[in-house]
This record gives sequence, C-alpha cells and structure tokens, in this order.
Amino acid sequence: MAGAMMGWLLGSLGYIANQQQSADSQLGIVLLMSLVPAVFSFLSVFFIWRYPLNKEKVDHIQQQLIIKKAN
Repeated sequence: MAGAMMGWLLGSLGYIANQQQSADSQLGIVLLMSLVPAVFSFLSVFFIWRYPLNKEKVDHIQQQLIIKKAN
C-alpha cells in the first residue's frame, strides 16, 4: 500500500520517469523525503509519549494475567 501511495503522490506532483523534473515536482520530491517523514516522526513521538503504559501498569497487567491463568 505504501508503494502505491508513493506512486500516486509522485504522479500528483507531476513526476515523469526518466525525464528532467519540473521545479514543482522537484520540490515535492524534496518534501516527501524530508518534511513529510519528519512530521510523521514527531507525531509518533507525541503518541508514544502520551501512551499511558508504564512499569506499574505493566506489573498490574502481568499480575492480572497470572490470576486469570490460575483460575
């Protein structure tokens, strides 16, 4: 799916294979290789930071699983 999405994005930017690229398509390629991944990286850091799993919660979950196995 990701490969198809990249193809669609490049096509929408005016990319033409094996030819000199326009300024718009060059800018789009640069953004796809720099800014877009950076935005997704910051988003993932935000969600990881906000994820409520910590050591105490993991210990609690493990204890609950041990109790369920014992029953």
